Amino acid sequence: MTRPTELPPPGSPDVLYLVDLSGYVFRAYHAIGPLAAANGEPTNATLGTTTMLQKLVNDKKPVYLGVAMEGAGNFRDAIDSRYKATRPPRPQELTVQMKRTKEIVDAFRIPAIQVPQFEADDVIAALVKQARDAGLFVVVASADKDLMQMVDDRCVMWDAMRDRVYGPPEVEHKFGVPPSMVRDLLALVGDSSDNVPGVPGIGVKTAAELLLQHGSLDGIYANLEKVKRPKTRESLVTHEADAKISRELVTLREDAPVTLDREALKYDGGDIPLLRSIFTELGFTRQISLLPREAANLRTPAKATEIQATYRTIGTTADLETIAEAARQKKTVSMIVHTTPEEAMRCAIIGIAFSTSPTEAAYVPLGHRYLGAPKQITWADFAKVMGPVLEDESIRKVGHDMKRADVVLRQKGLTLRGEAFDSMLASYLLDPEVTHDLVNVAEREAALKIPMLETVAPKQRGKQQTLEDLPIEEATPFAGAWAAAALRVAERMQERLDENGVTSLFETLEMPLSLVLADLERVGVMVDTHALVTLGEVMSKELAALEDKAREAAGHRELNLASPKQLETI
Repeated sequence: MTRPTELPPPGSPDVLYLVDLSGYVFRAYHAIGPLAAANGEPTNATLGTTTMLQKLVNDKKPVYLGVAMEGAGNFRDAIDSRYKATRPPRPQELTVQMKRTKEIVDAFRIPAIQVPQFEADDVIAALVKQARDAGLFVVVASADKDLMQMVDDRCVMWDAMRDRVYGPPEVEHKFGVPPSMVRDLLALVGDSSDNVPGVPGIGVKTAAELLLQHGSLDGIYANLEKVKRPKTRESLVTHEADAKISRELVTLREDAPVTLDREALKYDGGDIPLLRSIFTELGFTRQISLLPREAANLRTPAKATEIQATYRTIGTTADLETIAEAARQKKTVSMIVHTTPEEAMRCAIIGIAFSTSPTEAAYVPLGHRYLGAPKQITWADFAKVMGPVLEDESIRKVGHDMKRADVVLRQKGLTLRGEAFDSMLASYLLDPEVTHDLVNVAEREAALKIPMLETVAPKQRGKQQTLEDLPIEEATPFAGAWAAAALRVAERMQERLDENGVTSLFETLEMPLSLVLADLERVGVMVDTHALVTLGEVMSKELAALEDKAREAAGHRELNLASPKQLETI
């Protein structure tokens, strides 16, 4: 195969992107498991299609962009009443999402082109022909094999969900024939999903061999005596009418009544506030984070700088009282619980850092065990002074991974109460695909560099030191920096939650749920193992029966349902 076909560079001025929207909605509906918004609206197909559209507009920066949708009715029904007759009725969940996706397309301000009696493929074919004539290069965003007959040196097909590009070499590699013969190949092979009959017994390989030998479907029928395999020749003779009807069915109508309007197809970036509103309603937090900010809110990310603050070590209950009083005065305190690396139910507390001001922080060492370590505040004294603060519902608690902190403290008899802000949860809500540790969140959200443990406590003899190994005077600025950063990050991330319209979701669902999960982690869940075994046996039988049904429907008893390649072929 020659060098892989590539898409034109992003922002190319002479490139038109056409999206087979109906095909993508249908594909996402079946590819993504059931999802729903908070109001119960199904969203799996909407989410999958929206993700594809955002990838297109953000990465490819199209100058011209349009989507094609199915029109009402279908002229092919008059050609063959069997066409798509075996398809079950469209599920209500899919109909709802098709409508919602169209609403999102309109918010992107992408022209949605429909022509009564014509399929989306026909609309695309007609627009491709006109675009070629107008000197444009066309990228068809689809995974529909029927559209591969349009591929040539001025048109490629791009499967956006798999990021695969099909030019003439890739089409020929897939089918064994060039794009100009794909229509006749599809007529011979048929299509069970659309109930296109084709010629029984002829698969892609045989169809390709026949077409390469005779040039076209008509050429094959003009030379039937030259078809070497008797069964193939007999099937061709018996099903000639079906073959020619199939060719009519798979032929894309380049003469569909649609006009290429270059001005209307110019992509202007969409209605960002409207998209943000729709995504907020649907709970599409990842999609919200990928939206460009409105011009009024644009800012150049600041270069991250080392955090600047003063730090002190708390070694007496009198010093600890000053922290408690500051928390009561400010009504907000950030807190980072530093522990040994084990899980929350088994770890030991090394120390706890607090901050009530972005420029000040204090560290309370509780479990440093190195030789020569000074006397530290006992847990009993700590709990006596800081317990009332942590359980005071009028004082807001700020931190990073508050669930872990809550579990650790409950193991020691203290409970966090009142309003809380967890910057790790906020980070996940804003963008679940980025890293969520405090070092990265502080740099990304607040342009702050805070020290990493590996930096202040390097390995010794190949073993990573822990915080408890550090002298307290070295541990204090490290631990204090994290508490001071948590306070600043919370302020910035609160703004981001407001900007993205997810503050209510964060405050009414995410934070309360984290406390429930902390309870589950601490108390555990009772499991009836006997019932699980019984359920497993029932599920195994049902799964085996479903697999048999799938193989029967596909017509291949040996089909490996765990093979993506075999499933793609089917």
